[in-house]
Amino acid sequence: MLGDFKCNRSGPIPCEGSQTKCGSLEGFIENGSRHFDFRGCVSESICSLNSTEVIFGIDLQKRFQCCDGNLCNRSSRTETGALGLIVLCLCLLIFNNN
Repeated sequence: MLGDFKCNRSGPIPCEGSQTKCGSLEGFIENGSRHFDFRGCVSESICSLNSTEVIFGIDLQKRFQCCDGNLCNRSSRTETGALGLIVLCLCLLIFNNN
């Protein structure tokens, strides 16, 4: 754990290990018809990974943003759908294996 450094997911969570930044992932699936948003602790290596990809035949547009500081990635939106979490996990698996 990085001391008292915390990021906002649906509430404050402690950052651990290589997750040294607060980050947010925003994306759109199928030409903007489905929006997802995820906030939490991330490693610095994914902070500038913005792209459009096709994963399992689905167009995925994603934008990562990172910040430093306690709870710096707060949002007025607190919803984090299961779809966003699944897509984030897929993205992290893909990028960490490259």
